[in-house]
Amino acid sequence: MRRLPGLNPIDPKHSQTGANTVKFQTPFFYAIRLAAAAAACLNLAGARADAGLYPQTRAALEARIPSILPQTNIVGLSIALIDDQNVVWSQGFGYADKAKGIKADGDTIYRAGSISKLFTATAAMQLAEQGKFDIDAPIQAYVPQFSIKTRFADAEPITPRLLMTHHSGLPTDYFKGWLTDASFSEMVESLHDDYVSFPPKLIMSYSNLGISLLGTAIENACGKPFESCLDEGLLQPLGMSHAAFAHGESPSPLMSKGYAQGQEAPEAILRDIPAGGLNASVRELARFAQMVFAKGVSSGQPVLSEASLAEMFRPQNDGVPLDFGAQIGLAWVLDRSPTGELSAFHDGGIGTFHSLLIILPQKKLGVVVLSNSKDSEQAVGEIAGTALQLMAAEQSGAMGPALPGSGEQAGAKASVNDYPGHYAAGFGIIQIKRHGKSLSMRVNGARAPIKLLADGRFGATLPIYGDVVLNRTSVAGHPLLLADTPAGPKLIGERVVPRVLSSAWRKRVGTYIVQNPDAYQPDLQLTLSNRKGFLILSNSELGARILIPVSDTEAVMAGLGRALGETVVADGDAGDAVLRYSGYRFKRR
Repeated sequence: MRRLPGLNPIDPKHSQTGANTVKFQTPFFYAIRLAAAAAACLNLAGARADAGLYPQTRAALEARIPSILPQTNIVGLSIALIDDQNVVWSQGFGYADKAKGIKADGDTIYRAGSISKLFTATAAMQLAEQGKFDIDAPIQAYVPQFSIKTRFADAEPITPRLLMTHHSGLPTDYFKGWLTDASFSEMVESLHDDYVSFPPKLIMSYSNLGISLLGTAIENACGKPFESCLDEGLLQPLGMSHAAFAHGESPSPLMSKGYAQGQEAPEAILRDIPAGGLNASVRELARFAQMVFAKGVSSGQPVLSEASLAEMFRPQNDGVPLDFGAQIGLAWVLDRSPTGELSAFHDGGIGTFHSLLIILPQKKLGVVVLSNSKDSEQAVGEIAGTALQLMAAEQSGAMGPALPGSGEQAGAKASVNDYPGHYAAGFGIIQIKRHGKSLSMRVNGARAPIKLLADGRFGATLPIYGDVVLNRTSVAGHPLLLADTPAGPKLIGERVVPRVLSSAWRKRVGTYIVQNPDAYQPDLQLTLSNRKGFLILSNSELGARILIPVSDTEAVMAGLGRALGETVVADGDAGDAVLRYSGYRFKRR
């Protein structure tokens, strides 16, 4: 999420694929070349698995993973390969507890982070089958205490379906109390004075807040605490006897320690349990994939109907132009494999832990990778994507050609005159200037070279995205800067023009200190500044956000997507200025 720094234990990482800006970073997108190279080395053409054991896939992974760990500061990692109802291989690499010499294995428990959202959505569908829940009813039918302000006239009501697809328009997070063991359901009552960021169905904008609201609805419809509802209705029927939803780490002796830069690190606790509170092993998460492959049945017992599963894997956001072809089902992020087959996945990042569960529903193949180390996000994605592609190749006997991306195209190539200006992005502020036939760029004030490519387009290196081809266009009335990729265009930022600021906002510039801190964030500060007609909100880790005043007391974070569109409210006069944001109250120093 693009967030107030240090406040977010659930990794913002993937955006529009959504990755949201890159939260859902498509595993296949960055694994294709690695997997193809591995397959070539193994000479997989014509090879077939023996009794479903995938010996060549396993050999490739066993040879490669041990070298990846030290390169990426990973202390411990576990992986499971699933073929229909068989876990054909599960293994750990490195340590679950380095100090005690306890090695990671297939039963090591990790914090699964946002993979939790798949379970929360599945529980919602179970309740719908029982007649206790309507995923298309206004959320107030199940959470009557919920209310939030909106500036969008005639906006559709927020429903459980929109919460599961991140199209509700709710803010990404509610930061106040997030890293505490407070009740997520009580947090809902704190939203009355906040605003939605976007109207429903405008854009896929990842929201942990939305999933916790869904968890509150599940808790109320179920008639028991969320953790108990999920344990009795889903985890136990799946045989996930050591898995559980919790604010922090599992008390089980199977629980891994967390590490940063190779050293044991304390783990944050988390209020938003429905969004990221699951603790589980790769073998247990494999049980969830096996249930999907068995059309909702686990150990001979029905867990979810085939019709409900089909709805969860049906693209829910067709016709949303600002999603640029990125697709999502009910919590499952949808993609296409290099051979054109549907893949579905969710990843997670919480504290020092990273995770990925990815499946090919038609082939009934899946991979789970869990890691206990802070810098392991990209490695987890590459290992999982590579493993699944190698399994598919070994199952079919041939790697198969990669298909071109099927994402929506952005339109005609922009000219050099179209680019200059300021853009609000999830990672900060982009400024582009023209110099004759060339362009220059600054990202959060730092120089970022733009290159003129052989085909006349412009290329740049950006945070999160890496090397991209730039394009300028307008979609649904929004002037956008895009990254053209083989999978189709991805949203980078929205163009913002300077404006004359009112005297009320000009007088509020300065540094602000939090007045109602959490124990985890006792010294949180914000800076409000006026830079050539732009009102800028920033701090040392957040970077910068352009604020667009909508009145003398309210301003909105410019841009589209994760952690943008959110409202900052000003109280008091110039001599006693106060800013309110996401539950926090800041007073000017």
